[in-house]
Amino acid sequence: MRQKINEEGLEDEVFRIKTPEEIAEEVLNPGYSALDVEPGVKKENQYFGDSIKALRDNNYERHFFPWESFGMLVAYHEESLGPEQDRIAGQMLKSHGEWFDYFFEVKDERLLCYIAKERLEPEDVIWNDDEDRYDINRSKLRLDLECGVEGLPLDEWISLERLPVEFQERMYTRRFEDLPEDMRKGDYSAGAYLPGKDLWPVGRGYFISRYDVDGCSRASRGVRRKKFSSGNEGS
Repeated sequence: MRQKINEEGLEDEVFRIKTPEEIAEEVLNPGYSALDVEPGVKKENQYFGDSIKALRDNNYERHFFPWESFGMLVAYHEESLGPEQDRIAGQMLKSHGEWFDYFFEVKDERLLCYIAKERLEPEDVIWNDDEDRYDINRSKLRLDLECGVEGLPLDEWISLERLPVEFQERMYTRRFEDLPEDMRKGDYSAGAYLPGKDLWPVGRGYFISRYDVDGCSRASRGVRRKKFSSGNEGS
């Protein structure tokens, strides 16, 4: 198993190539409690590469992964966060979403979901204005999830309950029917936009799409591993 070693010489779980068993365990334990999350109400939309630069300037390591962000918001609605993370989760819902270090691509009616397997730099994900797409360094990514999306529309909103169960559990840490009511019903019901072409970075939506996953411009919010595991908030 390939591992990445951080500057202290310790194994870095964020960028280690995980086994299927470890990925399944992450669904049950999304890991947001192990993170320091950048606070604040973020309303400045940025291209992905600009967001990476901004979070590094603020001494954060990366963006959320989807299950960390949505896992934290699930816990927020279930009132199971500690005071600091509860405050930040409330700020997240007032912000213009946030980017994920995560990418969608649809090929032959299969949704391919990629995760950053190592540290992304601003030049790894560059907006190509001439072609209206991102130029992405695929060597920094690995396949995280693949599922069938036969018959589902592309480039338009799809309710989460129509998407495969494995997608629901991976992105949101649980099935659609088990999400808090605010994430299932009314204007804020969770969903996704699947790209019609190309590979796209994705993030969490905002306003009435606050629980969606899509590739529109997002605000920048960084996360970093806590230095000490004792006294972590959340579960």
